[in-house]
Amino acid sequence: MDSLLVVGNWKMHKTAREAEDFVKKLSKALSARVCKHQGIVAGLAVPYTAIRLGSMVANGKVALGAQNVSEHVCGPYTGEISATMLKAEGAEFVLVGHSERRLHYGESSLEVHAKLKRTVEEGMVPVLCVGETLEQKEQKRTREVLQEQIVGALGCLEMQELSRLVIAYEPVWAIGTGKVPDAREVSDLHAFCRSVVRSHFENIPLRILYGGSVCSGNAKGLIQEPEIEGFLVGGASLKVDSFVEIIQIVEAVRL
Repeated sequence: MDSLLVVGNWKMHKTAREAEDFVKKLSKALSARVCKHQGIVAGLAVPYTAIRLGSMVANGKVALGAQNVSEHVCGPYTGEISATMLKAEGAEFVLVGHSERRLHYGESSLEVHAKLKRTVEEGMVPVLCVGETLEQKEQKRTREVLQEQIVGALGCLEMQELSRLVIAYEPVWAIGTGKVPDAREVSDLHAFCRSVVRSHFENIPLRILYGGSVCSGNAKGLIQEPEIEGFLVGGASLKVDSFVEIIQIVEAVRL
């Protein structure tokens, strides 16, 4: 998981059987290539229903994770899925604080912190999603927002509790719109996010991904920037060919 470079977020797409078929094809495509890197390069954040079937056929080539997790350990929370349940089904990582969770379900910083804490308590890698809206960008509040989101998510965690962290910077205005910010600007914001984390946790392994309308057409220009260490991919992760193209681009530049 320390090598995770390209994560697909399927959102509410694909049945369990469709996911199984996809992961089989993806694993075969990755196995067929001579890869300079022996660690896990690709990850898929799939619907809850697909985690077990996907992890059973991944053959160590693809990490399977969840798109959300309950902030509660267990109890009378109808419809919720706990970190313990996810871990038992084979999840290796969890997306935490995605902008769609914040926007559509009103997730607060306290909830994001609790979810991140539950994730790390079960030994899974948290992929913390942060990013500003268009209004916040136009108000020149991007760094303020990113700092608030990162500090709020980390909360009062101790160094020994957080052994690994992945941050996915996704400007909300770029998700699904086809608009991608300037690569140098993204790199600068990644460096800022890194400095915020390092002010709290100096030595934890940290990887920062970019997300927001990532495709094979813009991946190369982005990944060449030193602070951009991989991608969180939305729509382009729903097809094996387009997802593999992005993985190949990242491998060619980063590995």
